[in-house]
Amino acid sequence: MHRIFSQASETTKQDIIEYYNISPDRISVIYQSCDASYFQNLNRFQIQTVKDKYALRRNLF
Repeated sequence: MHRIFSQASETTKQDIIEYYNISPDRISVIYQSCDASYFQNLNRFQIQTVKDKYALRRNLF
C-alpha cells in the first residue's frame, strides 16, 4: 500500500523526513490559503500591542 503525506509547510515536511525517516518523494506540501480580505496591514503601534500582549520578543512581523 502506498501512502502519501500532505503537509501545510515545508518545515513540517522536513521534520517528518528527519524524525520519521520518510522519503521526501512521499510528502507533498499543500499550502493553506484564504481570501485576501482576511489580510490587513498593521501600523507599528498595532504590531507592538500584539507583541506586548503575547510577550513576543523576536521580530515575527
